[in-house]
Amino acid sequence: MRVLIISILLLSLGGLTGCNLIYKQSIQQGNAIEQEDLDQVDLGMTKRQVSLLMGTPAIQDPFHKDRWDYVYEYRPRGNDGNKRIVTVEFENNKVTDIIGLIQNIEEWDNVRTAVGTKSSK
Repeated sequence: MRVLIISILLLSLGGLTGCNLIYKQSIQQGNAIEQEDLDQVDLGMTKRQVSLLMGTPAIQDPFHKDRWDYVYEYRPRGNDGNKRIVTVEFENNKVTDIIGLIQNIEEWDNVRTAVGTKSSK
């Protein structure tokens, strides 16, 4: 009788391992990039003005000091996430190029990004 109870217990525990009881948290990483903030960044702005609007960049490459990369990623509860990447390039401390403009963002479930550029080049 004792062997039967132990084997039923072990089988029950083995069956529970296939159940997905683990809660997966939504993950947000990087700078939150909003289209409204990005629309305010114009060619000729200084690095200080850009950092006040967009925050400090997520990636500061020591080999490209005049290039700021803003990366934002959101993964809701284990699903495939959405990523927004914007690069701002400077020359003589002034914005010369903005790459990766984000358009038509309504909600995270249906993010559509249209890559475009503002450039003085």
